[in-house]
Amino acid sequence: MIGQYCFALRSADGAPIPSIMAYRLYGWLLEQLPEDIGRQLHEQGEKPLSQYIRYDKAENRTLWVVSVFQGELYELLEPVLESISCIALRQTTLQAALLDKRCFASAQELVLYARELRLPSRVTIRFHTTSSFKQDGSYVIFPQERLLLRSLLAKWNVWFPEYSLDDEDAAAALERGVRITDYQLRSGRYTLKSARIPGFSGHLTLSSSLSAPMQEVWKLLLVFSTLCGIGIKTTLGMGGVTLEILPNSLLKEQENETPPAEPN
Repeated sequence: MIGQYCFALRSADGAPIPSIMAYRLYGWLLEQLPEDIGRQLHEQGEKPLSQYIRYDKAENRTLWVVSVFQGELYELLEPVLESISCIALRQTTLQAALLDKRCFASAQELVLYARELRLPSRVTIRFHTTSSFKQDGSYVIFPQERLLLRSLLAKWNVWFPEYSLDDEDAAAALERGVRITDYQLRSGRYTLKSARIPGFSGHLTLSSSLSAPMQEVWKLLLVFSTLCGIGIKTTLGMGGVTLEILPNSLLKEQENETPPAEPN
């Protein structure tokens, strides 16, 4: 089972909640799991969970988007996510209201969903929270096509090996056929404890010129990006994205959205 939940969050004073609070919400989610499972999840590398906070200016509300793409973890978190109304954190308490959710019974259902999409050759991705990549031990703060595609392929292959996309020729074909054609980005830092990770946020437009089979893979990766995020530390609130071209309310871009300023 693959699920995505979207909540409206409200702080005690009604102020927008900065995206870096997602790190604390991740800790709260772990506390809702059996202790041994929470510890195992925290210690493992790639995690079947992504979550991030973004601000919806049109509705004047903070949204928390949580995606789970592994069956056993979904079974444990589903009753938690279905019943959230109050989240008690250290020094503050947040009110939460479930706005929407989307579920896929399996990776195959996700593949079929993506296959039915009519995708234009130009697609805009909105990076709601600071995103970054790691290459040769250094942070890369611009979304190069290769890094973006390799990030999505790696995440997919970890969690859905039965539909593996681990083919170097296919990856190379995607890199040749997908190009960044426009962008409006700004640099920033995402704070995790004492670390301030450099990255970027904003939006970019990609154009594709692919064969029919590769176009199917590209559509799947785009849909998957809205679940898993793009880049590093998506479990901790980084790399949360939406697309302009998808009809579902959880995946659709809010054009007039402006994130609140984050503390230095």
